[in-house]
Amino acid sequence: MTKRPKILLVEDDPFLREVTQTLLGKYFEVVSAASVTDATSQIAAQHFDVLLTDLHLPGAEDGLALMNVMRQAQPKAITLVVSGSEMNPELAGALQADAVIQKPYEVEELADRIRQYLQAS
Repeated sequence: MTKRPKILLVEDDPFLREVTQTLLGKYFEVVSAASVTDATSQIAAQHFDVLLTDLHLPGAEDGLALMNVMRQAQPKAITLVVSGSEMNPELAGALQADAVIQKPYEVEELADRIRQYLQAS
C-alpha cells in the first residue's frame, strides 16, 4: 500500500476545520491544528507533505509566520494559504506560498489541487 501524503491543516474555525479534515481525510492523512502554537508543535514532531493554513489566525502570529516555520523545518513541503479576503496577485506573490485558495472553497476541488501540486513537486 502506498503512503498517503500528510497534510497539516491549520484553521481556527472549529466547524470548517472538522469538515475539511473529514473530507480531505478520504484522500490524505490529515493532522489539524487550531493555532500557530499547535501547528508549530506538530511541525516539530512530524513530517508533512503539505501545509494548508488559514492566513488569518488568532493571536500575535498568523499564517505567514507559520509558513516561515514550515519553510525552515520542512523546506520541501508545499505551502497553501487559505484566505477569506480578496487577494490581489501582488500580495499572493509576496506571500511566497505555492498557492492562495479563496474561501469559500469546494473541498473536492481543493483535494484535486493538492494532488496536482504533489505530482508536480
